[in-house]
Amino acid sequence: MTENKTSLNLHQDITLEELVRSELQGKDMAIERYDSILWKIRSGYVTILYGAISLLGGAISQFGREIQSLPWLALALIWGFSICAFIIDRGFLRSKIQVVIAKDKLVDISQQLAAGANNTQFNELSVLLHNSGEDPTFPFKSDVHKYLWSWSGAGSVLILYAITPIVGTIISVLLAIQK
Repeated sequence: MTENKTSLNLHQDITLEELVRSELQGKDMAIERYDSILWKIRSGYVTILYGAISLLGGAISQFGREIQSLPWLALALIWGFSICAFIIDRGFLRSKIQVVIAKDKLVDISQQLAAGANNTQFNELSVLLHNSGEDPTFPFKSDVHKYLWSWSGAGSVLILYAITPIVGTIISVLLAIQK
């Protein structure tokens, strides 16, 4: 029972500066974790997709014309897997960007507080001190969407998930024309 009173006193004694500092550290850790998840998704996508393509290519060369529908099935799987991976990647990227934006805004407010500004927006500060990565009511969605639709947001990631299906489609069409 004494321990609970001690921990309650510790929470009551925390200063605004300590709370902000702690939240900034937490947001840094969240950004690192989102980066780790995104790289696992992307490297897993490449490994699984190209491994499957290699296996299918081997099956096609081994069985030849006996499995004529396999290239079209493989193409459908490539497109489906690529679209799913892109959607999952984009969801985690959106969450990461929400944390980055919240951290940047929190840093701006921290600088105002450190400079002694009295007109700091405490309502905004309260929002920024909460979990922002998975928050469906995140108030800065327009900033998130702006980034996600920019070249550095979706454009570079889209290349990863679009090149293989497009190349696969071209190859399948060329093979079908040759028959």
